[in-house]
Amino acid sequence: ESYSLMDKRIRVYRNSENRGDYNNRNRAAKYALGKYLKYLDADDKIYKYSLQIMFEAMEKNESAALGISHCKIDDREPYPILSFPKETFHSEYMDISILGSGPSASIIRRSVFENLGGFSGRRFLGDQELWLRVARIYPVLMLQPSLIWYRTHPDQEIVKESKNFQIRI
Repeated sequence: ESYSLMDKRIRVYRNSENRGDYNNRNRAAKYALGKYLKYLDADDKIYKYSLQIMFEAMEKNESAALGISHCKIDDREPYPILSFPKETFHSEYMDISILGSGPSASIIRRSVFENLGGFSGRRFLGDQELWLRVARIYPVLMLQPSLIWYRTHPDQEIVKESKNFQIRI
């Protein structure tokens, strides 16, 4: 709130109740005015240069719908690496995962997010599910590794959910 008093571009919205990760992300996207959506979870950190790297890479690769910074290094060619649907799925399941990072390490074109209806709201797999839907249709941009620092702790959603994970078909 103090930042919103100093900069009119910053707006503060509060939920009256906890909506959960993905429903809240969808709500936040409805307020967005820019070309891209960039999420950052409260327990993660984005470095001061990371947003600029993500933005410039997406601008230079206009066909890319989604940019993802990896935790794993792929040294076959320099970053960013544009991956088309067939290549993305092959890599995802047969080689190095392209889609294995969450919203903090990702940047997505708002128009694509809106066209695909955003996150489904499913807990634990909501980001991976959306990334797969995006990658089926659009190119994905592999960004350089480690643009985001993920803090890990026992109260994280992914830690809690992985203990109770069940596949339902």
